[in-house]
Amino acid sequence: MSKSRPRDRARFSGRGDHSLRRHHATLQGYRLFGAFFVGVALTQLAWALLVVVLPPSSRLYLAGAAGNAVVAATWLVTRTTGLPLGPEAGEPEAVGIADTVATAAATAG
Repeated sequence: MSKSRPRDRARFSGRGDHSLRRHHATLQGYRLFGAFFVGVALTQLAWALLVVVLPPSSRLYLAGAAGNAVVAATWLVTRTTGLPLGPEAGEPEAVGIADTVATAAATAG
């Protein structure tokens, strides 16, 4: 398992970075969504740090998988039916390359 730890750290810190870059534009539009992105980014970065400093544990990996499943499910809802709240409630968002790649990486992990 020790061979995968640097790869895992890079994978999840990259996802956190994507969320942090995305939050700036979102905060300008609807603060609740911006807060969600900031929370996701900080959680992913903290998880990546824990993977590096703690011994490998199935509970830690399961927590990371569960968190990414929530993010992927949220992405799927926003691209198919739209969220039930916010300024554009019920309107699906466009599918972009960066968000598709980030979500695919989160689910493939």
